Amino acid sequence: MGQAAQAVNEGAIPSWEDLTEAEQLVLDESFEYEPLWVVLNGWVTNEDAPYWNRKQKYVTELAEAARHLVELGLIEVYETRESDTVDDILLQQQEALDVVLDHDNWWSYDSEANWDPAEDTSVYDIGPASAQSPTRIYALYGTPSGNQVSIMRKLWPPMSSVSVRSLGSTGAVDVSRRFEFPSEPK
Repeated sequence: MGQAAQAVNEGAIPSWEDLTEAEQLVLDESFEYEPLWVVLNGWVTNEDAPYWNRKQKYVTELAEAARHLVELGLIEVYETRESDTVDDILLQQQEALDVVLDHDNWWSYDSEANWDPAEDTSVYDIGPASAQSPTRIYALYGTPSGNQVSIMRKLWPPMSSVSVRSLGSTGAVDVSRRFEFPSEPK
């Protein structure tokens, strides 16, 4: 993107397995340069997934995950522009923290979105007529340090142990197998 990443204390970089599941997802999504609302959609995979207006309750966990990753220097936050002639703007750390902690940047009620018409919209503290479109879109971008953490993921768990999922007529069964790789000729 535009500017250099902020300096990172290499000793403070966590390993992949030390990240929460939410942090792992946010970091993964940042390598696709995803807007916050796309990250939210990627996180909600349960029965709420088809309904945009049920996803508000998941924002807090993702916002905290993004905050932690920004503080560690593993992701950056950009304000995106719709024009092809204007570059996206890299936010400084404090502004990036403010952006990811602002729930309105992740989710807002949308009366036009796919939602269950029988659903009680009072749980969103706003009515269907109060929909607000975000005026700014923010996207996450992984830093070189974030990429280093992501590469560490490939080393965890050890490559010699592989989990295989077999989908048979009796249901899903997890099987653990150990593979031995021949040593390379010298």
